[in-house]
Amino acid sequence: MPQARSRASLAVLVTAMLGLQGCHGTSPTTPVTLRRTSTGTSIAASSAPAALQFHRAPFHLPSAIQREVGVAEGGTIYLVGGLNGADASVATVDKVDPGRGLVQVVGQMLHPFHDGAGAWIGSRLFVFGGGTGMGSDVVQSFSPSSGRADVEGSLPRALSDLTTAALDGVTYLIGGYDGVAPQRIIYATSDGRHLHRAGLLPVGLRYAAAAAVGSTVVIVGGETTRGPSAGILAFDPSTGTVTTVGHLPYGVGHASAFAAGGVVFVVGGVDASGRTGRVRSAGRLPAPLSDAAAVVVGDQAWLFGGLRGGPVSEILVASIAPR
Repeated sequence: MPQARSRASLAVLVTAMLGLQGCHGTSPTTPVTLRRTSTGTSIAASSAPAALQFHRAPFHLPSAIQREVGVAEGGTIYLVGGLNGADASVATVDKVDPGRGLVQVVGQMLHPFHDGAGAWIGSRLFVFGGGTGMGSDVVQSFSPSSGRADVEGSLPRALSDLTTAALDGVTYLIGGYDGVAPQRIIYATSDGRHLHRAGLLPVGLRYAAAAAVGSTVVIVGGETTRGPSAGILAFDPSTGTVTTVGHLPYGVGHASAFAAGGVVFVVGGVDASGRTGRVRSAGRLPAPLSDAAAVVVGDQAWLFGGLRGGPVSEILVASIAPR
């Protein structure tokens, strides 16, 4: 476990929640403030401190893709795997230069996959699980410097639909699906090869949205055995505890999340009726979207591909603007 931190009052963490728009109007949402105190984590309604201003990037991905892994290292973004327009899993590694608007293929993973989870560890890009027709326990890596892909090891069980969040040099693997049911375990790894159990979700989740901010991992929504979850969870790695700190107006899965400026933004997704989501309290997507890769570079968040009826090649950019 990571070294325990002080339980004194910490910085305010704000999650700007999303609303879902269907064919018959919109549903507003309430942003919430998560406050860490000596007695735990509390939740209170609050106005969002920042707004998202979305626009379409002037360049596109080479092809439509959804459920891929997106990871940033420095000012470079890597997109790996996913489902293409033919509904087939791919192994492609794309390198994105957001400043120049360039996307180029720089390699191939050893195993094609979608619904995996990724992280940058050391000098390599790691991919955990995912698969083609079913989940896999394979941990793969890719080295941009050598262009070489390797198998680094295996997960404790075959998983797909899991989520990652990195905090203080540790990558946390959250939930997932083992082919039978959504999973509750949160695993931790500092090297991508050795994993240990770091926490336990109150209910099994797949396709949850998660991001780290301050000393907390915020986990929002996800699919349960009973349908989409509306839960907002706070995971404290120093104690291994997961606390329910609030709820969305209704359940949502397949959303994307990113942290910027001390704020966790949850973008898009799908609710129980199959409607796709739009951010309401902190901004608005140009069109409904789910299953996109969300990556932050500097003061901008990038959404790559995703699902809108079918996979898209669109790239969206969100600039963070104070209110």
